[in-house]
Amino acid sequence: MTIKRIASEVLQRQDKDGMLRRALERIIQLYTDKSHFVYELLQNAEDAGASRIKFLQYTDRLVVLHDGHPFSMENLQGLCDIGKSDKINDLNQIGEFGVGFKSVFGICEKVQLFSHPTKEDIAKGYSQFAVEILDFTHPVDIEDQDVDAGYTTKFIFPYSVGFTFSGFETVDKLNDVLSKRLQNLGITTLLFMKNLQSIDYQIELPKLKRSGSYLLDKTVINDHCSLVSAIGEIDSKKDKEEVVSYLVFSRAVKGIQAGRTIDIAFTLNVGEDGKYDFKPSKYPYISVYFPTETESKLKFIVQGPYRTTPNRSSVPADDKDNIELAKQTAALLRDSVIELRDAGKLDFSLLNILPIDEEVFYSAPLFEGMFDDTTDMMQEENLLLCKDGSYASSESVKIARGSDFAELFTDELLTELIDDGTDYHWLPTFLTETNKTYKTLYDFLTDTLDIEVIRPENLRNNFNENRTFLMHRDDEWLIKLYNMYASVAAAFSKQRGGSNMLTAEFVKTSTGRFVAPYRKSNGSSNDYSFMWRGYENASYLPNVFLPSKNIDDTDDIAFVDKYIFEQCKHFFTEILALQKPNEYEFFIRDFKHRYEGRANVSDDQHITDVKKLMKYRQNPDYKDEVDNLIKKYLPVKCRKGGKPVYVNPQRETVYFSVNSDGMSIEQYFNHVATYAYVDVDFYEIDDISVEQLKLLGVRESITKNESRTSGEYYTGNPGRQPDWTTYGEFRWKLTLESLSEVLEYISGHPKATDSMAKSSFIFQFLLNNVNKLTGTVYVGGSTPNLNNAVSEIVTRVRKDGPKHLYYGSSWSGKWLYTESLDLVSQSEITKRDLNPQLYGDVVPDCGLYEILGFKKSEADHLEEAAKDYDRLSEEQKNQYFEIELQRRFGISVTDLEENFGSNAGSGGAKTPVVPEDIYEFPSSRVKNWDSLRKHAAEVLCFASPTKYEYRVRKIRVSKPVSEVRAYLTNMYKVDRAYKYACQMCHEAFPNVEMCQIANSPEVELDPMNLCLCPNCASEYKKMRADEYDLRYFLEDIENLSDAEIGSMDPVEVGFGNETIWFTQTHIAEIRELMALQQAADEYKDNGALSTKSSTKKEEVEADPEAEIVLSGIDVYKGYIGKKVKHKAGGTGVVSKCDGKYISIQFSTGSKAGQTVNYSLEMCLKNGLIESIEGDVCLKQYYAERNGLIADKLSLSLDELKTYFIHTYRYFSNKDYFEVAFNGIYEKDRWGNNRIQVLPPSMAPSPQVFFSIHTQDNQIWPIYEYAEYYDEKELFTVIEILYDHIAKYDYRESKLDKEGAQAEFAEHINNILRAYKDGYYLVPTTGFIMEQPNQALKEQLDYDGSSMSDDVFKQLQSASQRYYRFDADMESKKKAIASLADILENVREEAKNLFNSEFNIPKNDHDKIIFSVVNGYNIRHDNQQQKTDYSKDIWYDWMMQYYTSTVIAFYRVNEANKNSIF
Repeated sequence: MTIKRIASEVLQRQDKDGMLRRALERIIQLYTDKSHFVYELLQNAEDAGASRIKFLQYTDRLVVLHDGHPFSMENLQGLCDIGKSDKINDLNQIGEFGVGFKSVFGICEKVQLFSHPTKEDIAKGYSQFAVEILDFTHPVDIEDQDVDAGYTTKFIFPYSVGFTFSGFETVDKLNDVLSKRLQNLGITTLLFMKNLQSIDYQIELPKLKRSGSYLLDKTVINDHCSLVSAIGEIDSKKDKEEVVSYLVFSRAVKGIQAGRTIDIAFTLNVGEDGKYDFKPSKYPYISVYFPTETESKLKFIVQGPYRTTPNRSSVPADDKDNIELAKQTAALLRDSVIELRDAGKLDFSLLNILPIDEEVFYSAPLFEGMFDDTTDMMQEENLLLCKDGSYASSESVKIARGSDFAELFTDELLTELIDDGTDYHWLPTFLTETNKTYKTLYDFLTDTLDIEVIRPENLRNNFNENRTFLMHRDDEWLIKLYNMYASVAAAFSKQRGGSNMLTAEFVKTSTGRFVAPYRKSNGSSNDYSFMWRGYENASYLPNVFLPSKNIDDTDDIAFVDKYIFEQCKHFFTEILALQKPNEYEFFIRDFKHRYEGRANVSDDQHITDVKKLMKYRQNPDYKDEVDNLIKKYLPVKCRKGGKPVYVNPQRETVYFSVNSDGMSIEQYFNHVATYAYVDVDFYEIDDISVEQLKLLGVRESITKNESRTSGEYYTGNPGRQPDWTTYGEFRWKLTLESLSEVLEYISGHPKATDSMAKSSFIFQFLLNNVNKLTGTVYVGGSTPNLNNAVSEIVTRVRKDGPKHLYYGSSWSGKWLYTESLDLVSQSEITKRDLNPQLYGDVVPDCGLYEILGFKKSEADHLEEAAKDYDRLSEEQKNQYFEIELQRRFGISVTDLEENFGSNAGSGGAKTPVVPEDIYEFPSSRVKNWDSLRKHAAEVLCFASPTKYEYRVRKIRVSKPVSEVRAYLTNMYKVDRAYKYACQMCHEAFPNVEMCQIANSPEVELDPMNLCLCPNCASEYKKMRADEYDLRYFLEDIENLSDAEIGSMDPVEVGFGNETIWFTQTHIAEIRELMALQQAADEYKDNGALSTKSSTKKEEVEADPEAEIVLSGIDVYKGYIGKKVKHKAGGTGVVSKCDGKYISIQFSTGSKAGQTVNYSLEMCLKNGLIESIEGDVCLKQYYAERNGLIADKLSLSLDELKTYFIHTYRYFSNKDYFEVAFNGIYEKDRWGNNRIQVLPPSMAPSPQVFFSIHTQDNQIWPIYEYAEYYDEKELFTVIEILYDHIAKYDYRESKLDKEGAQAEFAEHINNILRAYKDGYYLVPTTGFIMEQPNQALKEQLDYDGSSMSDDVFKQLQSASQRYYRFDADMESKKKAIASLADILENVREEAKNLFNSEFNIPKNDHDKIIFSVVNGYNIRHDNQQQKTDYSKDIWYDWMMQYYTSTVIAFYRVNEANKNSIF
């Protein structure tokens, strides 16, 4: 395909002249103000250095003359060219764009220019010429014309209108606009000109003949400030306008457009005395030498080389150069104001025109920063002219409301009154919110600068807090003060609430003290008490009284000073309305005297005081004050700890011993919490009622959250939690005080009388509040509502709430008593099993039993069925009755009536008869014989020796009877009734006894007892006294086979003339325990100790902690193959278990690579509790690494905690604990909802987690409690944080735990090593250890390359155990023994190796190595070993010695292995 070359053709077709013309036409059209060309002509004259310019307007043309430099060839070329002004490099000239002059073509098509240089100009090379510029750029020579004397340049602009680029459609419109422009150029046009001093104009139109001038009179003050007077003169009036002056400050521009200036011009009038009176400018436009169309919103004129739009009409606010110029202008403003202050010219007329109204800049943002700069300036500089003529900053001035007020409180007195270390001054008193002239300034001073406006009615706090101020004033000054206040009566209006002066301590009394005229009846001293509910209606009681001739002066009742009263009667009687004292005031005085000093008040006086308080309380004016006096002073007579005491119910809780429902509060709290209980009889005998005692603060309710119906619902998610609400009677958080403690007490004291009283109280409370126990909890937001929710107390007693409710509680879940006084939970019994003496009869149709979860018996089911049946109509009952007769017996109602009488078929007229429960002997079959044998072995292993004490007779005290009883009652409990089967008479009884099978057992074994009724128990004790019958009875049990036991239910065994019945499980456990006990006895008699010998296939070591256990049990074989942790060895897999020893093949830990036998009994008793520990390396930086630090940083515990908080905050801010505390949430695939992708690792909450692991509830929040941590708590918190720190990558949806832990360990270790002798956090395990010394650290730096991984881990584990921060001497001992075990495993190799290395007899070196651990009680404990030595010193030596020996052996072994093996 051929490509056509067309570019040259396009170029040939282009009309370049036409293109240029169209471009210029478009530029001209950009000027929105079609008369703007006048400014361009003024600019041309200014740049030419003209001092005057003249405009002559005719009907068909405009003529312009100026006296500037004549045109040169370059000037003319620049005028005709585009974008090639000859002024670009001259920063003192305005025009630099080369297009502004083209705006004149908006009124003409051609321009005539006549340049007539003077003789001096001609000598400089200027020529006289006359040209006409056509088509914007083409100059043509024309005939010259005369130029008026005194001028050098003349322009003629012949009008031309109607073109596309023309600004006007008609010449008349052009002349109208131009004449208005010439008459309204404004005197500011010349303000920023450097050369032009006058503008003349002459208008010669048919309908308008006018001429005028704009003149400037400039007085230079200094190199950057001038006072300029501008005069506008119009010939038609033949008089001058008012002279308006401008104070102009200038400064060279920095950085951008350097060499040009920014200027500020303040409009002002200069008085005859030279005083400046500043005025807001009438021209609020930004000037770029001439005014633009952009408002600055300032009340003074600003000028600078701002960048404008191409038509020069607007100044862009977002231009970066303009923003910088605005900042420099703000700096100029600050310096100018300070300079005026220093010259004594700064007053409020200038402050009033500063940028103090922030809102005006919303639409003109270029200078909005000036508001903040002005604010800073006022706060930092002394610029406010004070009333005394000085200048001060906003921090040390106040505004007085009223001139007489400011005259009375001089600046010195104002400073003394406020008394905060600042010298205060009043601002002029004309500054008020009602003065329209200064309203904006007043708002700025009071709102933005926060200058306080002080009114006479605002001095209450000042008088009350500075009590010495008025004491320093003489009576004459005080009289002026009171007379001033007489004129502001509203200050003492009670309707003003908390803002009045009624409680201000400013009234001088006869004793010279100053007191408040009134006191609040509620006793509140809070200045803003009117804002709180209950205080708004509090009345005012007189606090000072008028002088009285009949009453002597007293310190207890205040009287106004007599002299001052005589001078200010009107104020005290009419304004304050004070009176003379009454009976109530004297009682209050005496009452306070009696109780303030806590002197002994007699019972009779106390009763009298209570009665008077109740009497005065009925007066509405006194009620609040009486209530406050009761709360503050009055104790009530109580019983506490069995002793009579007086207790103030506001300082200590006081209860009625019995509430209004007759329930004993005292018994409920007995042995759980100690409270005072009011002596009701003491008061009632003097007619002081229970209701009045309640007014004294005595409580009769121990209910919690009785009125609470809403709160915050914790969802477990981060962020704001929704609110929950309940409606109606339901109270979700309803519970009782100390309920958890009471339930624990009942569980721990099941036979105590007060436990039964506590149980009764709780049940009766539930019964009384059954309507409040269930309902719906409505949850806000998207969280589902909780339907069928129950109250907190129900959750507690049912023990089915969240687990955290029961953390640390020893309560068994049982709190109710049966008729036989057995302690049970509600889930174990039916409602009919409840003890009626404690809980009353069963309440029909009460929902409490179902709410609590009682079992349901057959009778309960029949009762429910009967209720359903009773709801049927009579017709339905008859129909159902006939249907059942037909289905069950094949007869009709008629047949029934004929054969059995009419009453038999009455269809439900009689109450259904509930048949009695049929008693069956309890059954407990053996389901798994191996499990039973295992259980029997554990019982025997953990059995405690039987102990006896002689208390008149010998009784057994080694095990509580209740534990044995629990075993038997569980085994022989009768179904559907809370009764127990007697094993001897085989009947059911509510009360049974436990009776040991044999006489004087050696150990405590629960199954070795019988469950017997009281009569049979007494009989059995006589029977077992016959040793012959007892031995045969026991032998019969021993001889029973598994099959025989399994074939009988119950299992019957004869004893004398009686037959004892057993459940299968009970007798099987008896038989197994007897067999095991016999085997143990035989084992002890033989004194044999069997141990396993080592084999070539499997190296087995007998652990020194192993103990003798029973053999012959194979039920533990189920452990084989399972992974376990041993407290001493580490982790491993069970390889054998023969009932006596359990063999563990260790993979990690101190015994890694070994198979070790342990005592089965020891394992059962002690469990597997040790964890694996690792290694750590602290990072050191240059100065420390190279030994350049003379004194290393040493931190105290308090300093360590401070550094820890900084470290914790660092990681918390990086969200490294987000997954620990809150979990991780991400948006679903649609981005609508947040879903949890990782639950919080510290579940259910950090508070609970830290409390559980520290056993302290003052650990979390860390920021709140960290400063109170002790060393143990701090280190534990660090380990917990290390274990849970992680960083979640939301982009990759990945959790980085190892990286976060490494970073955390590095930062923590940098501070831990400076604490005490040094600690460090092991990065691999998170354990904190003591920092080893340098020698050992060099040993630990060994990388283990010459030893196996298992041995290296064992070496590390020993070091970690020894140097852990909380390591005790036992742990250190085991660590040393672990190192010796390493050498023990290579003992023969070590003998040979060291013999060949040093040529020392191998046994000698062996003795050196092992004599320490074997002779100083490190391992192989025996009586010959030494134990009395300084272990804290020698253990350190041993640890380093054996560490060195282990490392040395493996290094030498590696170097010589070819010769050794």
